[in-house]
Amino acid sequence: PEFGPPFSPCRCRPVLELAAWRVGRSHEAPGALKAAEELYALAATVADNDPAPRLGMARCYEAGFRFEDAYREYTSLLSDGYDGHAVVHARLGALEARFRLFDSAERRFAEAERRERTNWEVQWSKGRLLLARHRWAEALAALELAYKFEPGPERRSARVGIRLDLAAARLAEGLLDGPTG
Repeated sequence: PEFGPPFSPCRCRPVLELAAWRVGRSHEAPGALKAAEELYALAATVADNDPAPRLGMARCYEAGFRFEDAYREYTSLLSDGYDGHAVVHARLGALEARFRLFDSAERRFAEAERRERTNWEVQWSKGRLLLARHRWAEALAALELAYKFEPGPERRSARVGIRLDLAAARLAEGLLDGPTG
């Protein structure tokens, strides 16, 4: 599809979806990350108080192993007035957890939860951290919330990931029956 000028806010969602798809295919297609960066930059020009394009750009940086740029983008979002968005805190927490900054990551997840406790991405990210730390009961509680509020079928890979992590937490707790949600 063509996304050239004039670009309007109503065309932002398809651009974000295409950019996310390209990030997901970056290991298969040379140039996919660069194209995704361009699409996220385009979407950011009309995003009107929506952090999605900049969150996507940070994901793009992570996929390209540009972790300092990703960290800078997340912290910039917080300082630019997006600190009320739970997902910004959760994604920064997930990046910090990736680099074993566990205390900082837990503070980020606590802040994300304070802002939006029922957000599936917040709970999934928190649950993954707790699984990695072998805090099974806490991970189970977070992952059950992620499962309860999981995204729709268009986010199939996220749904599968949530369910796999929930199964791991249930097994670690010795619960062999199905999910409680």
